Amino acid sequence: MRFVMSNPAHGNRASMVRSFESMNKIPAPQGLRAVRETLLDDRAFTWYEYVPASYDGSSPIPLVVQLHGGGNDGLRWANYTIWHLLAERQGFLVVYPNAPVPGMWTCGDGDIAFLEALILHLCGKYSVDASRIYMQGMSNGEMMTLAFTMRHPEMLAAAGYLTGPSPAEMIDDERPVGALPLYQMRGEKDVFFQLPDPLPRDIYAKRYGMNDFNREIWLGANGVKGLPSLTIRGKDNYLVFQGDNAPIINHEIQGMGHREPTDSAQQMW
Repeated sequence: MRFVMSNPAHGNRASMVRSFESMNKIPAPQGLRAVRETLLDDRAFTWYEYVPASYDGSSPIPLVVQLHGGGNDGLRWANYTIWHLLAERQGFLVVYPNAPVPGMWTCGDGDIAFLEALILHLCGKYSVDASRIYMQGMSNGEMMTLAFTMRHPEMLAAAGYLTGPSPAEMIDDERPVGALPLYQMRGEKDVFFQLPDPLPRDIYAKRYGMNDFNREIWLGANGVKGLPSLTIRGKDNYLVFQGDNAPIINHEIQGMGHREPTDSAQQMW
């Protein structure tokens, strides 16, 4: 993928920059471990690990790699998601890596290689169930999740994408090399941070087009041929595509903008 946009934390509409900490106030994860180690080419990388109290290494446990949004890092992101609470309750390992470029995933080869090396490192450090490794990202973290999953779907059991589809010009002609079960969560009122001046009549059109494109690039790899099923539960609208190789769940939340709902981790898990 070609990263062609500026840091998502600094768009050309100051009013569209949001403090996620003010939206989600989650109890700080107790027992989160800060790790800084050399993984690639003598470079040191930083990430944060949450290991459930039940873990004793006697049996393999799932792994969730959670990717922060633009302008953030793994520690700040851990403070307003509930992945650590789920990890404690369900008995899995969750890791929050910092982007190699502070505050921004560039979605290039270097970032992909880092995440690949990190997963392999964690599999050697802990007893990880290799058949249950997952990745989930929000905003710029979703863009990074897409970049990784298109290149390495074989390393994951499924992936979650949240309000951060990648524009077509970034993906260019690259397509997923294999199938992967996907959960794409979208906000009905999400606005693309790079809008032209003057504003278009429909400020949501760009994001809707990106949402559709990010789903459509997986249809072939996942073997989707027919129409999806539709389920509406209050403000939640679900399109479920049953592919021959893997399913795609497209979940749109009525009235939601560019944010990560507190319960998104529960729904994806």
